[in-house]
Amino acid sequence: MPVPRSLSSSCGTCVRYRAPEPLFDPAHDEMEQMVICNDDGTYTQIYKAENL
Repeated sequence: MPVPRSLSSSCGTCVRYRAPEPLFDPAHDEMEQMVICNDDGTYTQIYKAENL
């Protein structure tokens, strides 16, 4: 799906999924960031790549 504008103004691709807990693996070197969508529609960032 397209990246929500509240997360990035650049073009990109995002994946949205439901899981009991975040599936985080820093070995995925092409992942720019990972966020959790809160119940109120806001996002909480849980990972951001340092070298972009």
